[in-house]
Amino acid sequence: MPKQRLRELVSNLHEELERTPEVDAEGRELLRELTGDIEELVGHDSPPAKSRETAADQVETAAVRLEAEHPRLAGILNEIVDALGRLGI
Repeated sequence: MPKQRLRELVSNLHEELERTPEVDAEGRELLRELTGDIEELVGHDSPPAKSRETAADQVETAAVRLEAEHPRLAGILNEIVDALGRLGI
């Protein structure tokens, strides 16, 4: 169930990103890379510890970066960080 929730959150992030044209190209690329990394981690039964730490840190950093201008995107990213934690990622 937690992996399914994480997939739903990544899908929600993609949808929200499409509805938020104000995100600059750098921010869009960052979010696309993060979601790709997350999807890759979710696909493995036991991702490497380094990948887990990096993914969670990167998502959290992106959430902080977007918090002021795009709170909905930041909120989804924070939910993703929580879901990663519940999965031990």
